[in-house]
Amino acid sequence: MELSNLFSSGKIGDMTIRNRIVMPPMQTRGADENGFITGALIGYYTARAKGGAGLIIVQQSFAWPGAKLIRGIALWDDANIPGLKELARNIKAYGAKAAIQIGGRGTQQDNGLTAVAPSPIPSAYDEEIPRELTVEEIYAYVDAFVEAAVRIHSASFDAVEIHGAHGHLVSQFLSPYTNRRRDEFGGSVENRTRFARLILSRIREALGPEFPILFRMNGDDFIEGGITIDDAAKQANLLVAAGADALHVSGSCHETIWHHFPPYLYPSGSLVHLAAAIKHRVSVPVITVGKINDPVFANQIVRDGKADFIAMGRALIADPDLPAKAREGRLDDIRRCIYCCKCLTWESNPRLRNRGISCTVNPGVLREKEFEICKTDHPKKIMVVGAGLAGMEAARTLALRGHQVSLYEKSAHLGGQWRIAERPEGKADYKALIPYLARGLKKAGVCAILNTHVTLPVILNENPDIVLVATGAVPKAWIGDFPDGQGPNIVQANNVLMGSAATGNRLVVVGGRSIGMEAAVILAREKKHVSLVEMAAIGHGLQAGIRATLRNQLVEHGVYLFPHTTVMRITSTGVDVANNGSLLHLNADTVVLAIGVEPVMDLMEELKEQAFEVYAIGDCQSARDAMEAINEGAEIGRRL
Repeated sequence: MELSNLFSSGKIGDMTIRNRIVMPPMQTRGADENGFITGALIGYYTARAKGGAGLIIVQQSFAWPGAKLIRGIALWDDANIPGLKELARNIKAYGAKAAIQIGGRGTQQDNGLTAVAPSPIPSAYDEEIPRELTVEEIYAYVDAFVEAAVRIHSASFDAVEIHGAHGHLVSQFLSPYTNRRRDEFGGSVENRTRFARLILSRIREALGPEFPILFRMNGDDFIEGGITIDDAAKQANLLVAAGADALHVSGSCHETIWHHFPPYLYPSGSLVHLAAAIKHRVSVPVITVGKINDPVFANQIVRDGKADFIAMGRALIADPDLPAKAREGRLDDIRRCIYCCKCLTWESNPRLRNRGISCTVNPGVLREKEFEICKTDHPKKIMVVGAGLAGMEAARTLALRGHQVSLYEKSAHLGGQWRIAERPEGKADYKALIPYLARGLKKAGVCAILNTHVTLPVILNENPDIVLVATGAVPKAWIGDFPDGQGPNIVQANNVLMGSAATGNRLVVVGGRSIGMEAAVILAREKKHVSLVEMAAIGHGLQAGIRATLRNQLVEHGVYLFPHTTVMRITSTGVDVANNGSLLHLNADTVVLAIGVEPVMDLMEELKEQAFEVYAIGDCQSARDAMEAINEGAEIGRRL
């Protein structure tokens, strides 16, 4: 595949970059509790430099203690300079350029400090009304940015980026939605950019004309009264005049965060049009970002003159070697980001919470050294039962380590429950996962036996040293009695997703997380009358962008929503529910269940009485998600 545009060198200021692939700044929670650089953080960024990215922009780091995220990088302390130097040295050792982003959170201060902002406008994620900054305080923040930039320069980074997007402090000044000031820092475009321009010009004055300064900006806030593309274009020229050597064009504020992290429901390159509009109005290079994981598409963006550089954020979390694989023509070997946004919701998982971000398809994130494949000194015969995600990843890893592995699956296909998860509209990236894992099995030499229901006699006949049980889970059935002895047609949401369920024209979907929401959207698109009932908030536990996008689709297609509502019973005519202390009957021809799954443990119970070394992984232990399944498969594959 011809990718010459993507792999041509480019320049930002006097800095020459080996290709057009940029790793943008994304929080990892990989620093220590004091904001200092850790070995895990160095390994994470080094892997992406070694994998071929042209420019690594280290995550948003903070110029004052009050802006410190949990385990974010501290730029307010000279004591962190040695660690920063080591980080920059490791990135540059593999030919990538090293930059770091300076940011500040404004309305989302940490450490118990009062939230501050250009105007007392609350964030969508915090009901606290922020305190309006005084002019004197604004200049103190400018000083903090400059001092942080000087530390970055002292640590031998090649460039610095100022975070002026996504509703953080600088962005709040730029946006008329959050900046209602009437002094020299508010009102006109010139005034709203004054804070950002002061930061740029003062850094330029401190570090000289040759040190590249990048500026990340919003091309659109995607909210009424916020930044529009025309407003952004005017800002762009002022920012360049103040000293910006490149503009990194993104979009969204706190209230529209799904545009910042577009999930699987969004088209590829959903923000490219913003970069293209800015590029045609400025004289400096422009970086685009937003759901780009295909090198061919990235090459096309550069070729068509829509942007000079391509930021591939989550794509490089998923596969640090994406650039090298693309350059070598090994596109099928790329482990594609599926845009499930689990890297944004790691805190909800107790097992992963203290490790920093994780990734559904790449369990080695922030564990790069630990996850190197090491050959075993004691190869064993291992039987893996169940070819879902956990079983496939375990089998592949074990075989790469030198074990003799056989993988059994009762159905005719690899992938287990993921074949259902990938089915709904908009999940093209989900569909890349099973073929990727299947290719990994083949390369590792795993013998996959399909259409085989594994029983105890089958295992006894094979006589393995170790058995891994990865038999998954099945949807929960309705266990209540029908008061009149009969009920409406009851189907599983999984069958709706697969297109195999016969349903009437009036439906009640029970269960309002991702599967229930997706099933309700599918049915409503067929012009059916659909009600969605959920005991908690609809979409609870989902990443904010996915929850908001699915919610908007439900509303758009006229689904009747019943959050915080309990199903009391199913009758022949529909469903009785308790809502706000009263009983309500919802008529239904068909009831669609999305009430969770239960582990399939029959085989595991039988094996407890045998002499085999036996382990259970994935949903057959307890029902969780794909990230947990692949993590468990990868971990046990390295442990045995």
